[in-house]
Amino acid sequence: HYPAAMFGGEARILGRVYPLAPERMADALAHLDEVEGAVRGLYHRVVVATASGHDAWAYQCGDPALLVRRITGGDWLQR
Repeated sequence: HYPAAMFGGEARILGRVYPLAPERMADALAHLDEVEGAVRGLYHRVVVATASGHDAWAYQCGDPALLVRRITGGDWLQR
């Protein structure tokens, strides 16, 4: 199974934020959408608020029926 986030609840999800060059933003997002399966509906790019209060894009599960189990603590690497 692959990790898939569902945002909007009370739980925290741990992750990393990477900056994108403004002049390459459209190309970078198109590439990320392809890599993340967003173009096939597996994931959707959404805006989330980080713990530091900034907005960031993240990929959310495109089909909640695919979610198998909740990862306690929200950290995929510590599952």
